[in-house]
Amino acid sequence: GEVCLALMDEDLRHFQDRTLALLAEQGSASPLALLAAFLDSLVRFMGGHAALMCEAEQQGALRNRPEINQTSLHDWFRTTVLLLLRNGQAEGEIAGDADLDYLADAVLAPLNPRLIRHQLREHTMPLDIISERLVRFVMGGVRG
Repeated sequence: GEVCLALMDEDLRHFQDRTLALLAEQGSASPLALLAAFLDSLVRFMGGHAALMCEAEQQGALRNRPEINQTSLHDWFRTTVLLLLRNGQAEGEIAGDADLDYLADAVLAPLNPRLIRHQLREHTMPLDIISERLVRFVMGGVRG
């Protein structure tokens, strides 16, 4: 699992840098537009690394590791989604009574590495289609 993460290290750093740059744009785009852009980027990262992500997940390398003060990659994804959902709620894009903790988990559920790999291999879906359909599904769900 750790070897898989090491193989993705540079690409993961670029993905994280792009995400931080995206979040810095918060003044120029709505939170849900930023969420859609983040999800698109995440689908493309997961799709490009599906085999490695599946193996890393299976080996437990994506879990929290408190013994070395390391949070999981999934927690980083969840924190990012939750931030954007909270901002969307604050700006009225999401209902004030929406359960954002639940929504964050629900948004990320379709981004399971095994599901992405299945969609790519078994359904031969291009990443563009996976991303477009996921974003449409999520935007419909979070807006209520």
